[in-house]
Amino acid sequence: MSLVSGYFGVDFPDPHRGCVKIPIMNILGVMPVKVGIYNFLILVECFVWASASALASPATKTAHTVSTVSATEEGVKSPGTKEDQTRSGPEATSLSPVVLEARSALRQAQDYERKNDYQAARLLYQQAIKLAGWRDSKTRTAARHGLDYKLPLRETDWRLAKGDLVGAFSLLNQAVRANQGHPERLQKITALIDRVKSIHAERQSKEASELLLPRIKQRLADYRKRTGHYPLTVEALNAVLPADQAPLKYHDIIGYKATSQAYHMLVRSKTDPKHVLSLDVTGLIQ
Repeated sequence: MSLVSGYFGVDFPDPHRGCVKIPIMNILGVMPVKVGIYNFLILVECFVWASASALASPATKTAHTVSTVSATEEGVKSPGTKEDQTRSGPEATSLSPVVLEARSALRQAQDYERKNDYQAARLLYQQAIKLAGWRDSKTRTAARHGLDYKLPLRETDWRLAKGDLVGAFSLLNQAVRANQGHPERLQKITALIDRVKSIHAERQSKEASELLLPRIKQRLADYRKRTGHYPLTVEALNAVLPADQAPLKYHDIIGYKATSQAYHMLVRSKTDPKHVLSLDVTGLIQ
């Protein structure tokens, strides 16, 4: 309490201007009479003011706290936060335009494969693998399986049906190299390779059969010109027509009977034992 301009005054805190002095006469509206009474009244006024400030402060602090918490919660739930932008995982990856493009390329490759457009399918499988990269392992694995295994086997069947043994064999050799870490796949690929080899042998045997008899006939005719007769013994015949050599690479002689001017011969296919050819040269056969 202090004396201001002849009046007793009291210091009151003001949140905007700091501490201000208010004359007691302004508070009570009367002139001071006794200092004791004034002191008592001043204490009462201070108590009332302090009580009001105490009641108001918790509410203000609570409101500030609630506002801070609400702002924090709003920041966590916001889809534009840094945490959401840097999130990694299936959900974020599946939304990537690059991954969507990779999956589209995979579906197109499978469609082209079913349509027997293998070159287009191969290019799209490669594109899907490149786009998927580390972003989508599932798509990358499916595309790699199609490119290395499914596509070559399907194309091999298609080429075999077309009679392209060379193309089929080349595809299977590439598939063997691409599937070294997959024993089950290699087993199926090897079975197809054996099938291609068998078809190739049958084809060569058929082609050889068409040329076989004329070639045998020519060999024996040349022998007769040199010696004056056809081969009369097995040793002489084997010298003219060695086994496992052309024209007998795919055939065996299972019967032979000859005179100096004629012969009769039976030849059997190695690839098809039921296929037997007969060759006769007119003349007297003993």
